[in-house]
Amino acid sequence: MKKRSDTVCQWGSVRKVRSKSQIVKLVQYSVTHSGKIFSSQNIRTLIEKDRVKRESMRLLITQMGPRRALRQLGDTKRRSYASMARDTVAFAKGVGIFKVVNGKIQCPERIRNINSLIESDYPSAIDSLIELILASRYKAYFLFISHLQEIGGHFHIPRRFKGRTGISGIKDYLMENEFQTDVASFYTIRDLLYDFSLLNWRMQKDREHLCLTCEFVPEKAESSGNYCRNLKLRNGSILYERKISTNSFEDSLVRAYKLLTRNSWGNVVNILELRDIVAEELGISDTQFNNELLALAKGSPEVIVELSRGTLFLGRSSGVLIKGLNLPQINAEMYVTYVRLLKRRK
Repeated sequence: MKKRSDTVCQWGSVRKVRSKSQIVKLVQYSVTHSGKIFSSQNIRTLIEKDRVKRESMRLLITQMGPRRALRQLGDTKRRSYASMARDTVAFAKGVGIFKVVNGKIQCPERIRNINSLIESDYPSAIDSLIELILASRYKAYFLFISHLQEIGGHFHIPRRFKGRTGISGIKDYLMENEFQTDVASFYTIRDLLYDFSLLNWRMQKDREHLCLTCEFVPEKAESSGNYCRNLKLRNGSILYERKISTNSFEDSLVRAYKLLTRNSWGNVVNILELRDIVAEELGISDTQFNNELLALAKGSPEVIVELSRGTLFLGRSSGVLIKGLNLPQINAEMYVTYVRLLKRRK
């Protein structure tokens, strides 16, 4: 019989790379530095630039977040950034973004192709990055999706496990529910799959609800046909971006809006609260919600959708600030933070 400590890490662990933007930068780094001497300082600089952009956006939108992170930038003595650089290098090598041969960066041809797609066909580039990660030696990414699908696509974490310390019990809870990786890797995977629109979650008073927004279809098995994007893997396909009609989205949006406004029209609501309700009901990613909302705002025979910006006042619940970075974007400088619905007169 295996000991608990052995069982919990059967999937292995992953490196602490949580964002799509950081992986895109790693691809670009691999291409531009191919043939050059490898330097961990270059990786640290890459991390810092990505962090500056993300933290600045977080502060702009929420007026909250770890301002300390910005103060630490450029401080070569900070151990946290040195550790992040080591993790990032290990991740890049582990998923095949680059190799270091005789001290020099070696960029695979596949990565060059993905880099070209980033400029010409970004959605296809993202598909290729998902495939790269799920087929990598870090098995926990794919096994996380596979297991979540096996248990019905939903997983609830009671609020009592909010703390991720050794005494909170979260490690044993994950193991009992057969998520066989360590706690840090579990949440790193959650964040990265969220950023790639394969998973969503909602923080509530008594629990955190994880919801799979993709479907894995084994080779030769029949798919549900409920998704728009089909990503081929060696052992099957990952389907994502759920097919929903404009009417279905609008109906869900109105229901959620009227719930938040106590059945009234014309009030401004926090987009994160509105999005959480709609995304949970429809089983879609936050990114898909953003796109559907922007499309509906261009014109609907039933409702007028007004989008505005302003400071979001959020609590510090784990994950909320991360989700706050993923907002509908009207232009390079305007992120939607509030929504108002009006009933269109006929």
